[in-house]
This record gives sequence, structure tokens and C-alpha cells, in this order.
Amino acid sequence: SAASGAVGSIVCQLAKAMNCRVIGSAGKKEKIQWLNDKTGIDAVINYKEVDNLSQELSKHAPDGIDVYFDNVGSDHLEAAIDNMNDFGCCVECGMIATYNATEAPSAPRNMFKVIAKRLRIQGFIVRDHMDAKDEFVRDMANLIQQDNVVWEETITDGIENAPNAFIGLFEGDNLGKQLVRLS
Repeated sequence: SAASGAVGSIVCQLAKAMNCRVIGSAGKKEKIQWLNDKTGIDAVINYKEVDNLSQELSKHAPDGIDVYFDNVGSDHLEAAIDNMNDFGCCVECGMIATYNATEAPSAPRNMFKVIAKRLRIQGFIVRDHMDAKDEFVRDMANLIQQDNVVWEETITDGIENAPNAFIGLFEGDNLGKQLVRLS
């Protein structure tokens, strides 16, 4: 989820480098176009244009999902749980759908499937893995040198525009990493 963001886009490309079938989600046509043209992932779902995210995901993952990297939570996590294979793993890195919520989200409503499918749901915070930093830097440097990893940055000029750039993160205005350039 959030496959065109700074984290999601790298996760997608790392999974492709490990020969995984990768399905991403994004909510704007230009993000989907970038993912299709630049990242090499197998499929992208425009979650804003589907009636049933779980059904759409099942079309792209007919054999189910073994690993789901979550940046969104809510209905995205619900759709993933619906389509997870037994003993699959959900890596929970972000829950952007709920960050500004004024009420508790209605999804995921299918947490009972975690038991039936024997799923593992694990929170992911990068600082817990600092022991793997050197290996990651080495492997990522190789992928970049081989042109197997690309990224985008959305740059907003001026500290006075930082609040709008920050708000834009939650509205999906950025492609890749959102930066504010100081003069």
C-alpha cells in the first residue's frame, strides 16, 4: 500500500529484486503511471477507482499473498487479510489512513481471519534493525548502481510552504519523498 511513496516505492523494488510478484496500490493516475513505467512491479491498483478493494486485489493475486507490507491500514489491510495465504505475514509500517481520523476506522473488520489463516502481523520500525544497516547499504548501493532502483522526490520551495507540504502528505499530493527546500 502507498506504493508510490518514499517507503512503499523502495519496498516494491526490493521485493522485485528478490523475485517476488509485486502488487502496489496508489490513488492518482500519475503515481500509477510512474509505478508502471519506472519500478517494474507487476500490477498497480488505483484504490480510488475500485468498488471492492479486496476483490480487485484477488484478481491480481489469484494465488494469494504471502507477505503484505502495509503503509495505509484500514481497508487496505482488510483487503490484504482477505487475500493472505495461510501462515502469511503482514508487515505493519504505517497507518496513514488513520493518522488524521476523528473516529476509529471501520476496517479491518476481518481480524478473525488472522486466527483461521494463522497470520503473523508484525510492526516494523527501522531502528529495530540497525544491526543490518551495513548489509542494507551494500545491497542497496549495488541495486542503485545496476539501475534496479529508482525514486522520486516532491520538492516544495520555502519554509513558509512547509505546512502545506506536510498536509499534502496526508492528501496524497507527493510522489516519493516530500522535501522542503530552504533558500
